[in-house]
Amino acid sequence: MATDKPNVTIENSIFIARPTEDIWNFLSDIVNDQQWRKGLIDTRWTYGEPSTLGSTAVYIFEGIGEVHWKLAEWEDQRVIGWDYIGGRLDGGHGSYRMEPEPGGTRMMMRMEIRATVIFGIFMKFIVTRQMAGELKKLKAIMED
Repeated sequence: MATDKPNVTIENSIFIARPTEDIWNFLSDIVNDQQWRKGLIDTRWTYGEPSTLGSTAVYIFEGIGEVHWKLAEWEDQRVIGWDYIGGRLDGGHGSYRMEPEPGGTRMMMRMEIRATVIFGIFMKFIVTRQMAGELKKLKAIMED
């Protein structure tokens, strides 16, 4: 049985030898997510302007379909966060966080979802591995 609040947290981070501004500029354009997010075949804004809190977007993943979200956090050069709206992830939250470090940036991905015990274990196992791979791909793109 799902709870009212997110009860499964999945997170990972990686050091990227690039200035925070470069990573921010790449990540703040959601179309670029198709280059490094596994199975992501389309991204588009569905309401509002990019970088405006409350704007909505949809990601379309192979085998999963549409994932709708609303921009919930925007701290220039630091945080992009979204709330999942509708579907299995409804009520969840995701974010990219960037922290400057000597010689580059620490990039963090986080996903918080509401889930049954079984679905939560499945998501944690699958998504933890997927996040690690996606972050390695992002690092390769940014450091190339």
